[in-house]
Amino acid sequence: MFGLDSVRLSPLYFPNPSFEPDKGCRALEAYIRITKKLLMQTAASSPKPAPCRDPHSKDVPHLLRHLKTNDLVCCMADKNLGLCVLKRNDYHDLLHNYLQDSSCFRRLTCDTVHKRQLRTYDTLMSLCSDYWPANDKGKRPNIFHYVTENTPVDKLSFIRPYLLLKMHKLKSMDTSTLPPVRLIAPCMNTVTEALSRFLDYHIYPSYVAADDHVLKDTPSLIRDLESQAFHPDCVLSVHDIAALYPNIPIREGLQSFHEFLIEANFCEKDVAFFTAALQLCMRNQILQYNGDFYLQIRGTAMGSPIAVLFANVYVFRLARNLVKRYINTNRLLLYKRLIDDMFCVFNTTADAHYFWSEFNALNANIKATGHTGEEVIMLDLHIYKAAKFAASHKLDFKLYAKPFNRYGYIPSTSCHPEASKRSWIKTELQRIVRNSCNYTLYLEARKRFVTRIQARKYSTRTIKKMCKAVTYDQRSTYLTERDPNADEVTVPKAMFITKYTPQTNALKLNKILRKHWN
Repeated sequence: MFGLDSVRLSPLYFPNPSFEPDKGCRALEAYIRITKKLLMQTAASSPKPAPCRDPHSKDVPHLLRHLKTNDLVCCMADKNLGLCVLKRNDYHDLLHNYLQDSSCFRRLTCDTVHKRQLRTYDTLMSLCSDYWPANDKGKRPNIFHYVTENTPVDKLSFIRPYLLLKMHKLKSMDTSTLPPVRLIAPCMNTVTEALSRFLDYHIYPSYVAADDHVLKDTPSLIRDLESQAFHPDCVLSVHDIAALYPNIPIREGLQSFHEFLIEANFCEKDVAFFTAALQLCMRNQILQYNGDFYLQIRGTAMGSPIAVLFANVYVFRLARNLVKRYINTNRLLLYKRLIDDMFCVFNTTADAHYFWSEFNALNANIKATGHTGEEVIMLDLHIYKAAKFAASHKLDFKLYAKPFNRYGYIPSTSCHPEASKRSWIKTELQRIVRNSCNYTLYLEARKRFVTRIQARKYSTRTIKKMCKAVTYDQRSTYLTERDPNADEVTVPKAMFITKYTPQTNALKLNKILRKHWN
């Protein structure tokens, strides 16, 4: 159990060994003591439940032996399309060749790496000590401890990269051709992990407020499409920036971010700290693979909490004058961007051609490619001109799935809680409703989905129950934008955190936690 400092529960505060919650009021502390005792007694007196039996448990060791015997590896496809199996040497060569790009990475010796890591930690402590000074009693706020002590010095690790295979980029399933890859560099347990989270949490709202064309998700794009009519000869265009994350020059990115902080009216102290902290994060991305160390010297690691914000701010400031000029002259009718994916509606085909030519001339490293025409694919939407456009000049759209999607849904035999299984089915049905611009398209998409989950052995009763709970009449509800402040906690709270296991599931925790709560 842990609480919070101040009066607001922030998603930034994760339980970790260095976090010491402030004591609550006397009644709350008494409730915690009584409930803890009751939990321990119930756990001790309850019979140990049988472990969940996975019907596929016998297949897993066989699969692992097969992979090892044949020198194969199993890895994820990009866009969550499924699993890929390839030769171990091919995977190693792909990753090794990626890291050998001297324009993006510089190899470091082991001695240099450890000295650099300690120097980074010392700089982190110095920055945070100045930004969060101790009070009269020598105490610093909880957030200082979170940022500086999230991972103990003796347990710090390096980024261990892995690859996602871009199967959706292949034109056919020709297994003799290796697909392009995406490097993922998860930053867990690194020196700057917590600092990156802090920066993203505090700066991202200012970015969203500054960028009028930011696209949050599919529902926000649908709301734009359903609120705006276009003339009959308009042209649709979708482009994405090739390898955006590794192609952002770090120096230019840091300068752009610094200027953004000033424009966003952060105070001088915040600007200085945020800029220095971001530089510390960006200049110390050290990857470890096969015993070798690599320092990323261009771009950012996809896997760092600050990576998305860093890329967003850079592209926003890079293209904003161009976008503004085309919008003001009515050549660009709609412009929406989700990180490196851009959806546009142009007045004419010529306007689209000139816009993308100018966009690609903004920076030698930033190049956008894509498709312009009467129909395009953006996120999980197929956007086109059909009956709805003919009647109201508003674009038609329907649910889209990539051709290589393997629909790896959770099978009914999984050990997941039944509530989790029902929840994902309900969520997917809601997505089908939301992404279908008319009832006929909804029925077609729902029929395909039902067929797929029937193949996963879900009962007809469960499927009918969930389909009855989610109807097309509720579509406006699923498209309603949530108030970001609706869930803001304004009074101190206590949180109970535990792992889901067969034992905790059998304890009926909800009943125990509510017994003495009043």
